[in-house]
Amino acid sequence: MRRTLPICLVLLAGLAIRTYRIADHNVWWDEAFSIVMARLPLGDMAVRTAADVHPPLHYAFLHYWTRLVGEGEYAVRYSTALFGVLDLALLFWLGRRYLGWATATCAVCLVALNRLHVEWSQEIRMYTLATALVLGSTACFMRLTADGDRRARWWLGHLALSVVGLHTIYIFGLAPLAQSGAVAVNWLRGRASARFALTWLGVQSAAVALFAPWVLLYLRQPHGQPVSIYPIDLLTWLRAVFTALPVGISAYLDGWTPVLVVGTSLLLAPLALDRTPCRAWLFLSSYLALLAGPFVIYALSFPNPLLYAPNLSVRYLILFLPFYALLVGRALVLLARRWRWPTAGLGAAAALVCAYTTVDLYGSRYLRDEYRTIASFMASYEQPGDVAVLYSDWEWPVYQYYAPRDLPSVGVSTRANLTPASAAELGAGYLAGHPGVWLVTLNDAYDADPNGYLRQWLEGHARALADFRVDNKRLTLFTRDPGRTLALPVPPRGRAASSPGSPSLRSVEVPVHELDAGEVLHVATFWQGPGPADAADHLELLAPDGVVVRRVGDRLRPDWPSIAWPAGATVRVDQVVPTSDRLPPGSYTLRIALNDLPPVPIARLAVRPPERPPAPPLAPPAPPLPARHDRFGGQIDLVGAEPARPELVAGRPLRLRLLWQAVTAMERPYTAFVQLVGTATNPATSNRVWAQQDAPPDRAHATDGWLPGDLALDERTLDVPASLPDGQYQLIVGLYDQADGRRLALPDGNDFAVLATYP
Repeated sequence: MRRTLPICLVLLAGLAIRTYRIADHNVWWDEAFSIVMARLPLGDMAVRTAADVHPPLHYAFLHYWTRLVGEGEYAVRYSTALFGVLDLALLFWLGRRYLGWATATCAVCLVALNRLHVEWSQEIRMYTLATALVLGSTACFMRLTADGDRRARWWLGHLALSVVGLHTIYIFGLAPLAQSGAVAVNWLRGRASARFALTWLGVQSAAVALFAPWVLLYLRQPHGQPVSIYPIDLLTWLRAVFTALPVGISAYLDGWTPVLVVGTSLLLAPLALDRTPCRAWLFLSSYLALLAGPFVIYALSFPNPLLYAPNLSVRYLILFLPFYALLVGRALVLLARRWRWPTAGLGAAAALVCAYTTVDLYGSRYLRDEYRTIASFMASYEQPGDVAVLYSDWEWPVYQYYAPRDLPSVGVSTRANLTPASAAELGAGYLAGHPGVWLVTLNDAYDADPNGYLRQWLEGHARALADFRVDNKRLTLFTRDPGRTLALPVPPRGRAASSPGSPSLRSVEVPVHELDAGEVLHVATFWQGPGPADAADHLELLAPDGVVVRRVGDRLRPDWPSIAWPAGATVRVDQVVPTSDRLPPGSYTLRIALNDLPPVPIARLAVRPPERPPAPPLAPPAPPLPARHDRFGGQIDLVGAEPARPELVAGRPLRLRLLWQAVTAMERPYTAFVQLVGTATNPATSNRVWAQQDAPPDRAHATDGWLPGDLALDERTLDVPASLPDGQYQLIVGLYDQADGRRLALPDGNDFAVLATYP
């Protein structure tokens, strides 16, 4: 019990490490492909995966797992994390039985913290399952060899695990191959009988025979032509492998050279320090797997006529990471017998390095709004018979993961190389067979159609009913139906929040719960019931200190006033909330207010530092401008102005400097005007304005992106006409809304401030 409790705690810690932020990153291509395959009937799945990179067993497992727990990121990835913890448990059992409790504990701790294992315990892929199968196969192998237990259960167990492993990932075959190499070496050295060697050969032959039907199915399927690639040189690849095994990453190799040297030395130490016969079986098979694996993967990366040529990636070697940890753990235990404290320090350093890189992994994991808003919009407005066109279809599995399940999709291949004629043929086919065509345009669409022939044809032959962008994706709904509108989306599930005399807020969709400062947030709100024609809602982003740092708002639906909404109709409103890249990191609150009603919090958002350092805010000029305090609309202050020259000369320009400061977050991009107003009428303008200049207070940043407290130095030159008559003039300044020309008022009711008076 005294030794069982610590390892139980380690396993629980391993589970916590593998489930921390497990749902906080987007499903990517390989993961989405796993889920799409899991949706298929088992027969169709087998045929489809026979033409792909990996065999179908993990997809078959997901077929039933997703029906049990759903397809959410957390639910599906949790199965991979559980297999990761199973890896730790099997590793401990194997290490404790054959190398001792101390070695097993060291090995488990190293793998529990290893970034490579943690990372792939959080992905919807088969690697942690395959690692568990390798460890199970090794356990049967050790019972048959080191223990000399030749009962049928171990033979059958090894056979079953070999067959299952081969149907999970092809690289699993390195495990029985390395074990067979250990059997051959020991038979040649007289440590294994011929009878045992022949039995072993028979079992391996049976495993190959049971795997043969899948191989035949694989060979009968069409495969893509091998791609000519230029892999890295073998030495760099080996450095990447033996850097990733101890630290979990294969980048910045030069910086990790000391770790590579120490890790490789510890890996080889058991050869010289431990010559126990029963352990030789485990050591020999482990070394053979660790040595053969990198070379086999490197060889497969070259084009060949039969097999897929994978890109070089250390993730394939996660299957043999436990062997590396066992050998390093054994070396640390043996060295500790001679140099206790230095070895303890070395082991602690190894654990700290693993922890450091794993923490760095968490920092790179967070959700982005890739297809969530697009998929939600399509789900709201799709109609029977519609089709989605992926333009191009490179990310088709990711799209299908997020997209509505009942909306069929077709793809325009990145290799299509569209011409005006082929684009017209495609577009005509889409419109002829479907009442609505949802064109999902991605960046790589320009590889197939750099001139945009398909979009041009659709725009010329159908009406674009909806068109908006989310990050690098553009969604356009084309239809030939003149009566189709975006009026009645599918009512979402959610709680109701009603306000007397106004539409009721039924539901809110915020696609992410964290974002980088400077990113754009898309928010969808769903309303029900009629209300005033000018009903407007406002979204506010509150900083941790409660200050409103962003405010956006407008009429609920400018194209459809709420007074005209049918009773019971659910109406979707999409809004965009830009954020400043100068927002400090922290926990922010998003809240909504309808007209002048009190705001209601709807989401919490974690704001992260921007990807690139932002430009620092403007500092007050030195020497300071003469102070003023003209607050326009309660939103923006004119806090300083350098007066123009005291005299006014016809034909001589007036130069002035203004210092503006944001009081609160602003919804509108305001324009500042400076006018020279006289007592006489200007015949050129038919008013008393003789000189004028309109421009934003800050030419680089519109006011609706300012943060409270931001300063903007506004330098202007006003051209005074040479025909200026004698008389009294005032130099005035003010602000107006670019959209409707409405001026912002000062507290005294005036809509301008006087900068100077000229007699």
